[in-house]
Amino acid sequence: MINLETLNEVQKKAVLDTDGSILVFAGAGSGKTRVLTMRIANIIESKLAWPSEILAITFTNKAANEMKERLMKEVGDIGSMWVCTIHSMCTRILRSDIDKIGFDKNFSIYTDTEKDRLVKEVIAKDGYEDDLFKNAKWHISNLKSLGLSVEDYKTTFSYVREIDDFCNIYVNYEALLKRNNALDFDDLLMKTYELLSTSEEVRNKYSERFKYVHIDEFQDTNNIQYNIVKMLCHNHKNIFAVGDDDQSIYGFRGANVENILNFEKDYTDAKVYKLEQNYRSTKKILEIANAVITKNKTRTEKALWCDNEEGDKAYFHSAKTESEEGAYVANVISALTSQGECKNSEIAVLYRMNALSRSFEQEFLKYNIPYKVFGGMKFYDRKEIKDLSAYLRAIVNPKDTEAIRRIINVPKRGIGETTVTKLNKIAAEEGKYFYEVLENVEGYSDFTQTIKNKLVKFRDVYFSLMNDVTKYTALEFANELVNRTQFREQFNEKSEENTSRKLNIEEFLSSLKEFMELNKEATIVEFLESITLSSTIDEGESQEDSVTLATVHAVKGLEFKVVFVIGLDEKYFPIVRPETTDSDIEEERRLMYVAVTRAREKLILTRCESRYSFYTQSRMHMVRSRFVDDLKDILGIVDKAFKDEPRPKLERKKFAGSSFSDSFVRTSTEPSKSVTATKTTVGDYSIGDKVSHPKFKEGTIVNVKGEGDNIICEVAFAGVGVKSLAIKYAPLTKI
Repeated sequence: MINLETLNEVQKKAVLDTDGSILVFAGAGSGKTRVLTMRIANIIESKLAWPSEILAITFTNKAANEMKERLMKEVGDIGSMWVCTIHSMCTRILRSDIDKIGFDKNFSIYTDTEKDRLVKEVIAKDGYEDDLFKNAKWHISNLKSLGLSVEDYKTTFSYVREIDDFCNIYVNYEALLKRNNALDFDDLLMKTYELLSTSEEVRNKYSERFKYVHIDEFQDTNNIQYNIVKMLCHNHKNIFAVGDDDQSIYGFRGANVENILNFEKDYTDAKVYKLEQNYRSTKKILEIANAVITKNKTRTEKALWCDNEEGDKAYFHSAKTESEEGAYVANVISALTSQGECKNSEIAVLYRMNALSRSFEQEFLKYNIPYKVFGGMKFYDRKEIKDLSAYLRAIVNPKDTEAIRRIINVPKRGIGETTVTKLNKIAAEEGKYFYEVLENVEGYSDFTQTIKNKLVKFRDVYFSLMNDVTKYTALEFANELVNRTQFREQFNEKSEENTSRKLNIEEFLSSLKEFMELNKEATIVEFLESITLSSTIDEGESQEDSVTLATVHAVKGLEFKVVFVIGLDEKYFPIVRPETTDSDIEEERRLMYVAVTRAREKLILTRCESRYSFYTQSRMHMVRSRFVDDLKDILGIVDKAFKDEPRPKLERKKFAGSSFSDSFVRTSTEPSKSVTATKTTVGDYSIGDKVSHPKFKEGTIVNVKGEGDNIICEVAFAGVGVKSLAIKYAPLTKI
């Protein structure tokens, strides 16, 4: 028997309401999964349907497995029940009935690798340039997710250069798939929609089988997904949709928040329940969440509340630079964990754009704070960063064949692996380096004139950079490299991913500038060494108790005891571009709402007043995020952040015995500026002392400042540069 006593009154009503169309607005942390599973259990216990007559659709395998586990505990055997992702459901339907639309039932489902190969085959066969591949692949997927005809798609995207080519590639790609009796991942939805909309027999078959249709995360459905669901329950209208329009954050993937907002128009007799009691966060955090989201105009009115404790105010800190922002967060984390307030694994640092992780990764390394980048790669492991690093390596060390092989077709130049293999073979046979073969590539008969032209084009750019490397400062040269190779231009197509990659390039140049400022006489070689160290320094170490660094998108559905939301500046959070619309800002606000509601007990918001811009090659003044301004009356403001006068330099309080709020409100984020006069010796540390660090190895103290718990040592490490380390937290040992 299900235990209704575990439910609040609104949850109980939703669980017991079993007939007709029902929409449940489930706020963050309001127990939606419990409501879904207990409603299904109630239907079975009440003998309204057999398990085989129930369909429950989720959007991730993890969510499907969690629901299955809960249902097995409630009702036992659910083997005949369909509890699955929408793509898995579509696959089962197609395996049974795809022959109705001209495919064999034993169709293949192509992986991304196989899809790539097919698209490339079409591009080559039709005589298009290789550099169309990436954008062609994106348009193929986008066309399918939007469910448009080729002609309608061509009209909708008429502003895209080469849209006719992309549509032609799509048509020929589809013909090749059909010939191979194969579907790609997007086809699983598209072909199911086609099947259900054209075959009344199949539509009735599934609508009669599934007496009750449940769909989770309804706000994340796109138009095709919603239309499939409507057809599955068109005979009985027993649809139970659960979602939260305030957490609709996947517009860039085609999710349409209008689906949940217009549900009552599609089902005029729909009953609506609002789950507003939150079981996760403190009252102060929910106050912030409600203040954020109520600014949105396109939403259903509701407000989270809880019976939890009042909790601490959310705090806001405005740093001067991205490095100081990272240092502030590192200091607070060190304070919290050293006091036993929480473990590293209970802390998340959330940002809107991946590029912002770089300064935090570097500061965490300084303070020996273990971290993991959740749902993404560490900054220096990202492809565009590895490509830029390889360019620099290949220029300062032309004998580095692997670096040249990596960049020879970046950006795309139509130089394939077969050509690279031939170059390598010639070099081996003649006892030459790879770059020496490139230097005289016109003299080799192994290549067609077309391939030679492509190789010469790369060679000329590459050799010109090698010749000019000494004419510029390191930063000027890196900018020159990016410009001459047209490195940014490969990410010009408008997409969330390309925006992120361009910001990563900017952040890479910022890291170079930062390194050179700290190490005046350093070379590009030494900068590359520091990157290698940052990338490999924690290999082999346990990361079980690690701080989570992640984008807001990556942590939807997760929760943490302590959450930092960083980079709260216009252009970064929210993302603001010339083409940004009111609708885009509303989605950005929903992202902020999701970020805030990941926190159970502590919430800290940060920004920085300036960031380095590779466009201007100077520091750029940042405008504080509008989301912070909306909250200023209910935040714990640090350092008079909303005043026009300069922020005072405040000493860090001693952490022992202080409250959580006191432990970080006055934390200094300016380790390079002393709170007392700089001395030759402070405490047990003197300029010239040799010290050892578990990650940076041996170094020499070149400056020491502060006093008591605030001693800061600036240490020069070989191959790394000068690091500013707080003695209280940095694991330094005198040699």
